[in-house]
Amino acid sequence: MRLLDSGVELRVLTLEIPPNYSPEAVQFAVDTVLEQHPMLWVRLHRDAAGTAPVFEIPAEAQRLDEAFLGLEYGIDQTPPPVDDVVRAVASELDPAQGRNIRFVLVGGREVPTTMVIVANGLVVDDTSWRTIIDKLSLAWSRGRH
Repeated sequence: MRLLDSGVELRVLTLEIPPNYSPEAVQFAVDTVLEQHPMLWVRLHRDAAGTAPVFEIPAEAQRLDEAFLGLEYGIDQTPPPVDDVVRAVASELDPAQGRNIRFVLVGGREVPTTMVIVANGLVVDDTSWRTIIDKLSLAWSRGRH
């Protein structure tokens, strides 16, 4: 777990992608995980009094427009260090808008070699990581190209 200057806890996971997995298969796996786990795109904010947390699940269309985050492709040359990737995408996390997780492919669009997953600690804990990994593995095996 990492702590940002703002006090937000980040959860970071790095997964190696086997060379025989296409970007489309990886995209399918991420889409499947996001569709099955609403806490990854739920909007988190406080009530009008500012005392209680409120969890809002957006309608389907809003999920796609505002909260449903696809893959971001890394640099085709020398892959950046994981810490650089984390810093680059951490500022994009915004629980009020439902942006709670980012999946970043490092190694290039044509041959991704690593996936860095950066998540807000409010929505992902150790048990959630295990679930995400299991779901990604299952979806990769089904969507493999």
